Amino acid sequence: MRKAITCCIAAFLSMTLLLGTAFASGGAAERIDYADGSYAIITTVTGGITRGTVDDHKSYTYYDSDGNRCFAYTLFATFNYDGRSSEVEDIDYQADVYQRGWDISSHSEWTSGDTAYGRAVFTDPDGGRHSVSLSLTCDEDGNVS
Repeated sequence: MRKAITCCIAAFLSMTLLLGTAFASGGAAERIDYADGSYAIITTVTGGITRGTVDDHKSYTYYDSDGNRCFAYTLFATFNYDGRSSEVEDIDYQADVYQRGWDISSHSEWTSGDTAYGRAVFTDPDGGRHSVSLSLTCDEDGNVS
């Protein structure tokens, strides 16, 4: 009987750890369709949560009208929170270009209180400009949107 209880507890703890990891790395996705047939996918992913600190990132990935991935811009932020307030501790970005002729022409990242902001402009092979604006906000309980 004791062995059966020990096995049940071990199985329960294993499942709890697996589910916790799955939820911590989960994310939300949003699709934006443009008039020319191109589209973007915006995803928000929690990278890790520890007591009082949360790491998140939001990515904007642009696809042309043929479904080819052209570029991605990602905003990373680390927040501190304490149940009464939150603030941005660290901010960073990453820009990836996947198709020949595309390039990033400018970017800027900044913070204001509990919000991290990022803006980038990419140029396409014909010289057209594609602007991206992202933000991540953390509430006093560590919930990021």
